[in-house]
Amino acid sequence: TVKGRPYMKWDSGDEVAQRIAIVQLYECGFGTQEYLAAVFGIHVNSVQKYLSVFAEHGMGGLISQRSGPKSGWKITAALRAKILMIVLQERIRGVDAIRCRLQEVWRK
Repeated sequence: TVKGRPYMKWDSGDEVAQRIAIVQLYECGFGTQEYLAAVFGIHVNSVQKYLSVFAEHGMGGLISQRSGPKSGWKITAALRAKILMIVLQERIRGVDAIRCRLQEVWRK
């Protein structure tokens, strides 16, 4: 709430909405970086980061970009074990060499 009135609502875990709210509240003068960090339960460095990202990139900078592969994939525990066996027992290094060995032995 701001001045006793609801300001914004967002789903639990929606970090983007929280970042936007923090930046807007700071820009409107409703709290210092330290105060906003305390209210939102985050470190003051996070507030500073949001403000600098916003200053440089605007709202788009506050939106998290998905990192890593863009397509679906998953390394299961069984596959991880096979990779470790190849690396530790056979001393094969390098992604391509490991991939070839997985294909040869386990058709993975």
